[in-house]
Amino acid sequence: MVLLNSVAVISVFIISSLNKEIHRGATVSDCRGSFTDENKKMIVTVLKRGQAVQLKHYIKSVDPKAFSIVTNSSDIMGKGFRTVI
Repeated sequence: MVLLNSVAVISVFIISSLNKEIHRGATVSDCRGSFTDENKKMIVTVLKRGQAVQLKHYIKSVDPKAFSIVTNSSDIMGKGFRTVI
C-alpha cells in the first residue's frame, strides 16, 4: 500500500508494459488521512520481492515523503502468481 501525491506517476511505473521488470496491476482508491484529515490516493499492488525493491526505490526518487507499507504474503493466487487449484 502506498499513500502519495504522485499517484499517476507511480501507477504508470507499476502497470506500464515499457517497464518489463514490473508490469503488474494496481488498484487506486480514494482515502482520507485520519491524522491530517486530508484526502489522499492509495495504491495497492502485489509484487514479487525483486519488483517490490524496485518500486520502493522508484517511489523514494519520485516522492520521498510517500508513506508505504510492504508486507510478506504466504499465499497469492492468480495471474502471474500461483495457479488457483
